Amino acid sequence: VKMTESAPISVSGQQGWRHAEPGCDGGYFNTFDTLTIGDSPARKVHIWLPKDYETSLERYPVIYMNDGQTAFWPNGLSNDSWRVQHTCSELWATNSIQKFIVVAVHPLDRDCEYTHAFWMPNRSWGGVLDYNRYLSAILKPWIDSNYRTKPEPCHTSIVGASFGGLAAFHLALVSPANFGTAFCLSPSLWCGHDMVIIDVPFEHSKLFRMYDGILSSPDYMQPRIYLDWGLAQDGDAQVRTLEELTA
Repeated sequence: VKMTESAPISVSGQQGWRHAEPGCDGGYFNTFDTLTIGDSPARKVHIWLPKDYETSLERYPVIYMNDGQTAFWPNGLSNDSWRVQHTCSELWATNSIQKFIVVAVHPLDRDCEYTHAFWMPNRSWGGVLDYNRYLSAILKPWIDSNYRTKPEPCHTSIVGASFGGLAAFHLALVSPANFGTAFCLSPSLWCGHDMVIIDVPFEHSKLFRMYDGILSSPDYMQPRIYLDWGLAQDGDAQVRTLEELTA
């Protein structure tokens, strides 16, 4: 099959298709439109593989991405994309970074799956722990069983932005034995906490109280967490608190 062609694939009984993007020669995709594993509902998942994956014996680190619908192509509220396949192709062509596998996961209910607390009337919420159990206990084992990965936590990362960054933050804290690094880009850590209305310091918010026991345990495996936010949020009280807590 040529890299620019599409072809059906079957992986452990899951039906998908192999495809590539013309002009983007760093790798190719395995896309499963209705990946159904374990007792979880069907979900769309894109897997981006280095172009020499099928001809090498190499094992690869894995980067999981929340909001899989915007990882490679424009979608979502802003109709924008991270264009991961293009960035990977450019950097791999110059050997600037090591090669890895990207697993981009579409949400079923973004508001619910990426949040831990009430955040707006008439919007769903509170499903982040169930979603992260899916990533840790169902999807990751399936990926590791069917693709040549480096399954150790030091080689496994989760990436997300906004609510997706909040979900990545949760995952790093509840499952550091599976996901050793979280990249939380402009994470919505304000979710469930409004200091204008609720006179509670941010470090005592529900988000941080959820993990007091974990963080204080001597047996806790510390993940690596990368946090960032744009200049538009500079000076915000919550951002200042996070900078102090993560310094």
